Amino acid sequence: MEEIKSLPRCYSFSFNLETMTLFFKIQRWIVPAIKNFIEFEALLMEYMYKKHGGDKSTFINFGEKEKPFGYNNSMTWDKETETEIIYSYTFGPVNVPTEEICEKCEGTKLGFSDHPCHNCHGTGKKHIPSSQHFSEALLSLYPILKFANCALQENCYENNNKTYSPQTNEVQTIALEYSDTTGICNCSMFGWIDDRVAEWLKNITPEQEKIITRAMQKTEEILLSKKMQESYFTFNWFNDDYFYLQAPGNACTLGTSSQSMGMFGNVGRTLEPHNIDHRFQQTSFLVALAVMNDMYEEYLRNNN
Repeated sequence: MEEIKSLPRCYSFSFNLETMTLFFKIQRWIVPAIKNFIEFEALLMEYMYKKHGGDKSTFINFGEKEKPFGYNNSMTWDKETETEIIYSYTFGPVNVPTEEICEKCEGTKLGFSDHPCHNCHGTGKKHIPSSQHFSEALLSLYPILKFANCALQENCYENNNKTYSPQTNEVQTIALEYSDTTGICNCSMFGWIDDRVAEWLKNITPEQEKIITRAMQKTEEILLSKKMQESYFTFNWFNDDYFYLQAPGNACTLGTSSQSMGMFGNVGRTLEPHNIDHRFQQTSFLVALAVMNDMYEEYLRNNN
């Protein structure tokens, strides 16, 4: 049996560091199947609505021209090409200031040991949740990625009776899947990179590593409205074969594994989690993978 070395592209991510915008690019060939999945996979969708609110209209516009979809219409239609539909989400603060005085510091702007008040970020003003929370975007992508990854798994093996017929010559380069839950030991994710991406990563420069970690850092700074220590975000190598990304937390990492069976069997390299406990960490790693994908695709354009 011929060994499968790559997977047909279902989706990809891109990230604009200047505008703090995440782009989700879904291949047209998989859209009808995902729409069908959302409509008829009642148990999964009802489970999501029960836990996170929403109803059937939450996802009904997925794949519809110029229409947003997801929780609070968080995923915005950006544009389309011959092969894909592109959605976007721009990150903003989780909490926004009001004109009221902060109840915690009573307007003094100071917290413990004269550090800036944690509740109001040293502004002295009461903060309230923003109207569009970044977790809504991640929840909106959750069932889309879940289905797309199932389609990718089917293509890991030689099978003449496949459900999906990928109409693309492009290759899946980076993939991920995360939980819809939050909390300690209850909020995780897995990543995946194509073998060619893994080989390319061995030669990226310190400057490129810096761009990846800076994107993670700036994302958390925007979300939390405060400065984050640069050293909290790292890109580390064990050796030429194994690397991991690290975000703030208790040894919170996402990195390559030596296990033979991964997210898509023996195809590509799976990135395994350690102590990913909340959405901020998930988002940092998602952004890192998106930036990594941008760099790899730029490398392909310049060398083909």
